[in-house]
Amino acid sequence: MADSLVEVSINGRSYSYKLNGSYVFASGKKKGESVESLMFSQRSYLVKLKHIRDTNLRKDSRPDRLHLHLAWILNAGEFVKPSATCQYCPDDREHNKLGFFSVRYSGGACSYGHEHTSCEDPNCKWHLVDERSTIFPFKFSSLSYFRNAEQKRMGAFFKDVFLGSGRLDSEKAFQMFLSASHTVQL
Repeated sequence: MADSLVEVSINGRSYSYKLNGSYVFASGKKKGESVESLMFSQRSYLVKLKHIRDTNLRKDSRPDRLHLHLAWILNAGEFVKPSATCQYCPDDREHNKLGFFSVRYSGGACSYGHEHTSCEDPNCKWHLVDERSTIFPFKFSSLSYFRNAEQKRMGAFFKDVFLGSGRLDSEKAFQMFLSASHTVQL
């Protein structure tokens, strides 16, 4: 895999960061886990970790690789596009990639799934409207609205929508986030 150079912003300062694959924790409670897989299962942990590093970064120091990777992937998660297509698009036009999903609440429980998704076209999106539902954009920041086990379940749903069924592959996830990044030629 060739290295890619991206620009990341931390505390209003811009840094060049050379991406050379997924970031895997070498120690600590997340040892052996990749940042890319945690984007799907524990994004809130990554946000908190980045916030702590942002707060502790001194003006005369440079962020370490983990800090740069967190800044990059949390930003890329806002621009990556799902691989799944809209079920409501008419057959006479090209299917659009998904843009929204709805979560329907009833009796304290919530439901969501592929049947509650649409592209950004208003003619398709209206299918998601219901008095018991909330519509979210397919952005990784939407995972922040869910807590604990529900965030993990929603993360599994995102994995299916963005990467397809099967086991989560960290390198495939890395390539997906990279595709949403503005890279600078080396």
